[in-house]
Amino acid sequence: MKPTTLTTFLALTLACLTSAWHLRLYRNPGYQVLIEDKSDFFSHGCTNLDPQLRGQTSSMHWEGEGALGQCTMHLYQHPGCSIPIVVKTSDISIPNFATKGVDDKVSSWKVVCQEDIGKREVVWRA
Repeated sequence: MKPTTLTTFLALTLACLTSAWHLRLYRNPGYQVLIEDKSDFFSHGCTNLDPQLRGQTSSMHWEGEGALGQCTMHLYQHPGCSIPIVVKTSDISIPNFATKGVDDKVSSWKVVCQEDIGKREVVWRA
């Protein structure tokens, strides 16, 4: 491999690896009391919140860029990723879930990454 080709390859590889989705869930409105803080480069299967924290999420930050493109974040009302609350692809910060009618309802979540799932607006299912 030529040095310029290797340099280009390494630069592209590092660019992919530095781009990760990031989900932060908070117990209180206004991003107070962090209860879940996860990030990754690829999809993340269904994750149940700790039993003592289920149904106690009141705000969130979401950054949806993964290594292969946009990722979709899914929040669910029950453990095991059942009864969807919201699906979101583009970045979002929600300081108070009560304004969306879903305060204290999140019990599980998952992230699905695809090469290009496109940008969609928030779909709330309260």
